[in-house]
Amino acid sequence: MIIDHGQAITQGTPEQLKAGLGRDIVTLRTTPPVADPESLFAVLGVQALTRPAPDQLRLEVQDAESIVGELVSTVTADHRLESVQIARPTLDDVFLHHTGRALRE
Repeated sequence: MIIDHGQAITQGTPEQLKAGLGRDIVTLRTTPPVADPESLFAVLGVQALTRPAPDQLRLEVQDAESIVGELVSTVTADHRLESVQIARPTLDDVFLHHTGRALRE
C-alpha cells in the first residue's frame, strides 16, 4: 500500500505495484534543461513525465529500447545530453507515478 499525506493512494504487494506500471523508466539529464518537455516528447509515446531536478527528466514509456534512439535524437537537437538511464520501475517510481513527487524521508 502507498500512503501519501495520510491517504491510501494504491494497494498491492511491492511486485504487484511495480508490475502495475507496466512501463520502463528513462531518465535524461540535459544542459540546458528542457523548457517544454511535454510538447517535445508527445509524439514519442511518453506515457508520463516528471522532473525530479531542473536538469533531469524522468519518462515512463512502454518499451524504452524501441524509442531510446529517437528520444536521444530529439533531445540532442537543442540540448547537450549529460546522461541517459533505462530502468524497470522501482517502488520509488511507483510512488512518483501515483503522487507526482519524490518520496520524502
